Amino acid sequence: MSVFVTTTLPYANSITGGHIGHVFELVLADTFCRVINDGGRRRVMFNTGLDENGGKIAQAAQEYYPELTHQEALDKFREKTCENWKKLLDAYSIKPYRFYRTSDKNHKDFVLKIWNKLQKKGVIELREYSGLYCQGCESFKTSQELIDGKCPDHPTTELKEISEPNYFLIPSKRDHFETLDVIPHNRVSEAENILENYEGISISRLHDPESNLIQSPDPEHDVYVWFDALLNYIYFHHYYEERDLLNYRNSWNKQIFTVQFCGQDNLKFQSIIFQEILAHLGYNTTQKLFVHGIVRDEKGQKLSKTLGNYVDPIKIAKTYGSDAVRLYLLCGLPTYSTSKWNNEDLVNLYNAWIVDGFGNLARRVTVLFDKFDLQEELKRVPIGTVGSMGYADERTEKLVTSTYEEVYKFVAEGKFNEAGKSIHALVTEGNRYFNDQQPWNKGISKEERKQILQNVLWIVVGALREYQSFLPDSFNAIDKEIREWDSVWNAQERIEPVKWFVKLEK
Repeated sequence: MSVFVTTTLPYANSITGGHIGHVFELVLADTFCRVINDGGRRRVMFNTGLDENGGKIAQAAQEYYPELTHQEALDKFREKTCENWKKLLDAYSIKPYRFYRTSDKNHKDFVLKIWNKLQKKGVIELREYSGLYCQGCESFKTSQELIDGKCPDHPTTELKEISEPNYFLIPSKRDHFETLDVIPHNRVSEAENILENYEGISISRLHDPESNLIQSPDPEHDVYVWFDALLNYIYFHHYYEERDLLNYRNSWNKQIFTVQFCGQDNLKFQSIIFQEILAHLGYNTTQKLFVHGIVRDEKGQKLSKTLGNYVDPIKIAKTYGSDAVRLYLLCGLPTYSTSKWNNEDLVNLYNAWIVDGFGNLARRVTVLFDKFDLQEELKRVPIGTVGSMGYADERTEKLVTSTYEEVYKFVAEGKFNEAGKSIHALVTEGNRYFNDQQPWNKGISKEERKQILQNVLWIVVGALREYQSFLPDSFNAIDKEIREWDSVWNAQERIEPVKWFVKLEK
């Protein structure tokens, strides 16, 4: 069975690209894909991209390029924004199967095709609608979603009372939460509370030629930006013709395990609205929905350029290295609750786990292989494999294999903190075993020393294999060097497998 994994598509109204909260979601999804891929044994399709339609984007484009026409400004703004987002992905070694853009013409055609399909099924109806609209979220707000009458995500944005005819997607009769596994599970009750007052979702706005929205089949209405963007998950494979759409529905329902990542502010759209669309189209619900928390500053305030507490994801990757930031996001912050960003915690975690932990163990064991003239044994280490290879003793092989199984299980359940701790525990056990056995002691036999060092190196290789999914930059490079030991190991050309692991400064 193939696994389809998707993030939300960030709303592309900032030309500079994403913030650290976006990187949080991307790193979670990317790491999930790398682990579940299981060394290429399972087909994993990773989707991310940009939501490029909506009035805020058109407004931002005109402000950024006031000398250009409306369409010229929009086109240039979109391309520059996309370029910066792809730089962000590269900075964190995030490599999606596809980078989806809702400005693509094929996407527009597909949206209109789905609209017509739903309309023929009689699940779209025109209603007179009144409600409070948040321009920052590009969505209507219910009283339950407001805090002191304000949008919690845009408290300084004045909500607009809008009354106009809208097309609505009427409620389905399906209980989404019988088959949709929402993680953490406490979000289910939150979603069910939203569903209790759910009377359908508005999927249109009155037509505005400068709104940067897709015009619906009714020329007086544009397609609501959220409805438009959510359809990217279905159109991921460019199924457009009716026949292919039916084939893809069958594939989605029987051959694809679907996984979504989103922030808690997206819960309504991902757990209810998208599932409603799927229900009306005859698709099964998503299997898993991981709803991560929000990253704030040390005082618990929202990260903002205006407040001066903004965490620039490109700058911080250059300062500490993208792998150190990835480790902190995956293992240093709580995945599913609001967290407080702290650079000192980032540095401490990386130094303790990677420099003093893995790096120290790898350096010590390779030095002793060299010192006691055991390079030939070092060259024969079966890199990248897990299981009984006759290299390490039975206890060590079981320890490494159980760590591999734990990491896979934890990540599949969305327990990234626990998965990271499991790898670190393996390294800690390697360092303890190394210290207890004292392979540098001249009083032990050559064969005993050789076995001890082989056991320790097998732990290093096991940890290396697991860390590759979490910290791909440095650990892929180390893996490459270890693989080349048999061709370059000699007195004149010495490998330094831990040269990347230099302590970070606070």
